[in-house]
Amino acid sequence: MQHLAFYVNLKEIPNNRFGTQGPIYWDDHYLGTQAGAVTRGSYTLKVVDPILFTKSIVPAAYITQNAGIFDISAVDNPVSEQALQRGCRLARGGLLALHQ
Repeated sequence: MQHLAFYVNLKEIPNNRFGTQGPIYWDDHYLGTQAGAVTRGSYTLKVVDPILFTKSIVPAAYITQNAGIFDISAVDNPVSEQALQRGCRLARGGLLALHQ
């Protein structure tokens, strides 16, 4: 019989900063011109359902014997970008509690 263990931090993680390094431009058809915007801000992240979080975020390849450690915060993790995007989608669905 195989057992898997997952650690999910349930503490609130405050002051996660985001933003663009420079303006992002796009063609605005309504205004008939090119528009640009810069984004900056911070958010707080808190996992409210660790089982659902694990099932939704951890890639299937890591839910096998001898799969290694999945660290969502690792910059060099090959799936970190995908996990971040998926986490944002789940946050909009109410899985994660985000506070500004």
